[in-house]
Amino acid sequence: MIAVQGWSIATVIALAGCGFSLAPGGGGDDGIPDGTRITLTDDTAAELANNAGLTDGVVAARGALEPDAFVVGGLKARGFAGNQVADSSTYDEVAAAVGPQLGFGYRQVPADHDATYDRPRGLGITTNSDYTILYTGEILLPQGIVTLTTDADDRVVVQVALDGVTFGERLFSHNAVRSIELAVPAAGWYPIRAAYGQAGGGAFWRLEIAQLGAPTIPIDGKRLRARVTADHGLIASAFDGQAMLVPAGETAVATVDENYGVGPPSHDLPITTPDRFGVRFAGQVLIDTPGAYTFSADIGAEPFDLFRIWIDGVQVANVWPPVADRPSATLDLAAGWHDLLVDFGEETVTARIQVKLSGPGIPDGPIDPQRLRPAVAFGLTAPFVAFASFPLIDATSVAGVLTIPMALVAPAGARIASVDYGLAITNQRLSDLTIDLIDCHGAKTLPVTVPAIYDYFASDTSCAGEPVVPVAPWAWRITDSVPGNDPVALLPAVLNPVLVATYWGGDRVPFAPAYTFVSAPKPTPGAIGFAAIEVTADLRGALMMIEMRAGADEAALASAPWIPVDNDAVPALTASAWVQYRLAVTSDGWRLASIDKVDLTYVVPAE
Repeated sequence: MIAVQGWSIATVIALAGCGFSLAPGGGGDDGIPDGTRITLTDDTAAELANNAGLTDGVVAARGALEPDAFVVGGLKARGFAGNQVADSSTYDEVAAAVGPQLGFGYRQVPADHDATYDRPRGLGITTNSDYTILYTGEILLPQGIVTLTTDADDRVVVQVALDGVTFGERLFSHNAVRSIELAVPAAGWYPIRAAYGQAGGGAFWRLEIAQLGAPTIPIDGKRLRARVTADHGLIASAFDGQAMLVPAGETAVATVDENYGVGPPSHDLPITTPDRFGVRFAGQVLIDTPGAYTFSADIGAEPFDLFRIWIDGVQVANVWPPVADRPSATLDLAAGWHDLLVDFGEETVTARIQVKLSGPGIPDGPIDPQRLRPAVAFGLTAPFVAFASFPLIDATSVAGVLTIPMALVAPAGARIASVDYGLAITNQRLSDLTIDLIDCHGAKTLPVTVPAIYDYFASDTSCAGEPVVPVAPWAWRITDSVPGNDPVALLPAVLNPVLVATYWGGDRVPFAPAYTFVSAPKPTPGAIGFAAIEVTADLRGALMMIEMRAGADEAALASAPWIPVDNDAVPALTASAWVQYRLAVTSDGWRLASIDKVDLTYVVPAE
C-alpha cells in the first residue's frame, strides 16, 4: 500500500467520513504527547448528517447544527372546499381526496366554531358548511396510560404517533363522544394529525386527555405545537387600524407579496373595513452566503400607505412617519436564518405590499418563499386602544390632571423591542397643557401639535429590553396648569389614546429549548493521545455541554461512559482506536443557537 505521511491508503479511506488534516506537533506542559496531530473536522452538511443521533435539531444545508423551529399554541391547519370525511375514512384517505388547498394557518386548536364565526378563520374557507380541515403538529402527553377523547360535529379522525413516526389507532367521532387508550412511553411531545369534516349545521371539534385518578384536561394551545423547521412562508397578522391596533386574526402566506386592491386582506380574516387596516408579516429569512444584502418595499403610488422592515429586531427601512423615510437598507448579514418583520399600514383606496431582496447570488426582486419560514422570534404584538373621549380637567387653584392608564397584555417574560403611541386633543388651548407619557423610565414630556390632529409617536426603542407588562401600567398624564380656555363649542377632551408594543419573549418559544447531537463513531487508528476538541458556534447566550468517549473498538465505544470536556481543551480520555463526541445545547427557546464546526484532534507517533 502507498503510505501518506506514515498512513496507508486504507487508513485514509477509513477517515473519509469527515474532513481531516495532518500537522506535526510536539509534547509540552499541556500534557499532549509528541507526535503528528490529526484533526477530524465536521463542518459540512454531509459530514454532520453522518451522525449517531440528533434530537430536536436539524442539519442545515449550509453545514451547521440548529435547533428545530416551532409555531407554538396550536396545530398547523389547511383548509379545503367540500366535506371529504366519511364514517369509514382514514386520515390518509381524506388527505388523498381533498382538492386544492384554500389557505393555511398555525395556532389552530380544537374549538367550538359556532361560538365565533361558525368556521375557523385564516384558512381561506369562505362558507360555514361543507369544508374539510387537515391538522398536523405535536401534542404534549404525560407518561402512562392516557385516555384520548374527542367529540365532533360533524366528523373528525384523530391519530397519534407514539413512536414519533408511525400513526396508531384511529379515533373517530361523528356527533358523539369517543375515546381510545394510549400507552405513552415517556412524557413529551408526540406527532398528532386530524381530519375534520363539516357538512352543515353546528361546527365543533373537542379533544381532551385523562389519566386514572387525575382530572380531565381539555387540549388547548398550551399542549399543541407545529414543527416548522422545514416549512416555508410567513405568519400574517391582520389588524383594524394602520398602527396594529385591534387584532383581527392571522393566517399563513407564502411571502410578503400581496395586492389587496380596494378590499381588505384576504384569507377570510374578520377585517371590518377595506380601509385603514394593518398587516404584520413575521418569520425568518434565510441567507446562504455572507455579504451585503439590500431590503426594500414597494407599496404602490398611494401617498398615505406605510411600511416598516425589521431585520434581527432592528428597524432598517421604513416609510412610516414621524420617522424619516428610509425606502431601503443595505446590511452585512452572516449566513443562516435572520428574523424578518414587515408592517404594512393601509389608508384608503388601493393597497399593495411587496418586499424585495438582493445580494450575493440574489437578483433584486420579491423574496423567494423558499427563503422564508414562519418561526416568529421577533415581532409579537401587544396593543392597547381606547376608542373613547376623556374630558380634560381644567386648572383651578391647583393644576387639573387627567391620567389614562394603558394596560398591555402579554405573557410573563415578554420584553419590549419598540413601542408606538398616540392621542388626539380637541377644543383645548394647548399652551396650557403638559403632555407626559409614563413609561418604563417614569414620565417624559412630549410635544403636541394643533388641536384635532392626532399626535403619533412611532418606533420608540427607549424601553427596549424592559418588561411589556410593568408593575404599574403605561399611562398618559395630561396636566392643565392655566384656568380657563379659549371659547369652544365642545368639551375639551383626549380622544382615542393608543399604545402598541412590539415584543419578543414569553412562553411561545420559536425554537427547541434543548437539542442534542451525537457524532458517528470516528476511527482514530494509532492514537497515543488527544490534543483537543474545538467547537465553533454562535450560541447567542445559550449553554453548550461537550462530552466525549473512547474505546478500543465500536462495541467498547458504545458502552464507554461520556466524559465532560471543556471547549478547546485537552480531553481527559485514554487514547483509543475509536472516539465519539456529544453536544447538548440549551437556551430559553428564543435564541437560534447554532454550531458551525467541530474539530477533534488526536496524536499519533511521529514518523
